[in-house]
Amino acid sequence: MTDTTIRIRHAEEGDFPEMARLLGILEPDGRAAPDPEELAVLFRRLMAFRGASVWVAVDGDAVVGTYSLMVFPTLVHGGAGEGIVEAVAVDPACQGKGVGAAMMQHAMGLCRQARCYKLALSSNEARTGAHAFYEAIGFQRHGVSFRVEL
Repeated sequence: MTDTTIRIRHAEEGDFPEMARLLGILEPDGRAAPDPEELAVLFRRLMAFRGASVWVAVDGDAVVGTYSLMVFPTLVHGGAGEGIVEAVAVDPACQGKGVGAAMMQHAMGLCRQARCYKLALSSNEARTGAHAFYEAIGFQRHGVSFRVEL
């Protein structure tokens, strides 16, 4: 596999089994990955939001990565949009082979087309390898992230 063999396309229902497997990598504390049927429900709910999209990276016929993107207008920066990347997962066997970089370049391109002023993401503090990856492709640490469990 090389980055030239990676294609990024919209996710389709037939991708859900592999996407569920990949998204399971992101679940903390041994929480179960979504099953394909649950993922289908979650996918439809997400796609009801304007500006939401879900993508897969494919190598040949194999789904080797996935990410979701939300693009929305803001009330600052002259009304320029903002993009948020979520649920970035790459097959462990394909990590370090350009899949993640191809997906993030794709997301950046979509955000540039939408005239976004930034593309943001958050990453669990424990995922130091992911942090190094994001920095290597041009993301910068910025601000402080807060959350509250609901």
